[in-house]
Amino acid sequence: MNNRRRHGEIRLLEKQIRPEVIERCLQFVDIVIHQIIYQEKIYPSNLFVPRQMYRSLVYQCIDKDISSYITLCVASLRDLFTQQLSDMISINIIRNCQISIILRRYLIELHTIHDPCLRAIYDNTKQLINQLDQIFAQCIQTIKQIQPLDSSNFTKGWTFQLRSCPDGKNNKGISISEVLRTKPIYKEFILMNQQSNLLSNGKQTKISSIKSLHSERLKLQFMCEDDKYEQDKFQQWNQFVTKDQQQSDSDTDELEESSEEQEINKPINLDSDSLVDRYHSTQKIKRDNLDVRQYSSDEDDRPPSPYSPDPIWQDQDDEDQEDL
Repeated sequence: MNNRRRHGEIRLLEKQIRPEVIERCLQFVDIVIHQIIYQEKIYPSNLFVPRQMYRSLVYQCIDKDISSYITLCVASLRDLFTQQLSDMISINIIRNCQISIILRRYLIELHTIHDPCLRAIYDNTKQLINQLDQIFAQCIQTIKQIQPLDSSNFTKGWTFQLRSCPDGKNNKGISISEVLRTKPIYKEFILMNQQSNLLSNGKQTKISSIKSLHSERLKLQFMCEDDKYEQDKFQQWNQFVTKDQQQSDSDTDELEESSEEQEINKPINLDSDSLVDRYHSTQKIKRDNLDVRQYSSDEDDRPPSPYSPDPIWQDQDDEDQEDL
């Protein structure tokens, strides 16, 4: 007892160390997802905070909705990984459109190593955990060296997927359908089984990074698979869209400038003969009207003067006297 305390070692049985290894793997997957979506710039950088893990600086998302979804991804892996129904995860970088296109896959394959005897005793528990942390740190450093995909003209997203074990059953006869029956939400994460071709386009895909690591309790393999065909296709499309937009903006500016110049420099066409004829015609009408009014004997035809006094109405007797 004193010897164990002096060295800080804890003795664990095989059945105790297995869950510890699994929890360490799940914690690693959680950190990897946060780091990948940060460096791929899926979300604004102000949603992430730095933290120290595995003696390295990593970034963790603080948005509640995003963090909750990542927790759901890791929870799906916990149930399937514990039952040895899944051995690989895929963090896909996609182009957001009507049909999501996978441009890149971050693939992590995890194989835990078990002692068949559940009562086997381990005195080097701390050493086993340190070995796990070391290979996790190396994998994180490999991921951090990968350049993010350019997304200047489109919006990137991400998805999480799992690869199920062969035939969907483990060595104990437990099938993946039994897990999905109790937790159907995990169906969206199922990738494919080992008998399918994981690399979607064969010759058109490129493994840009690969890392194989192992310890006494775990074998880990990391790969970054780029779909060069889709990336090149969207790169050409982005260039076309950018060029077309620039040309459209240039044409619009030229059209506006041309319209303004035309308004400013638009010539004024005057028909001088028509104006002269219309002037003479107007003057003639005015003279004719004046002559008619000047020699008219009918007082009622004269227009009333705006300055004339009000008419004075005389009595009928006065009118009779004038007649006499």
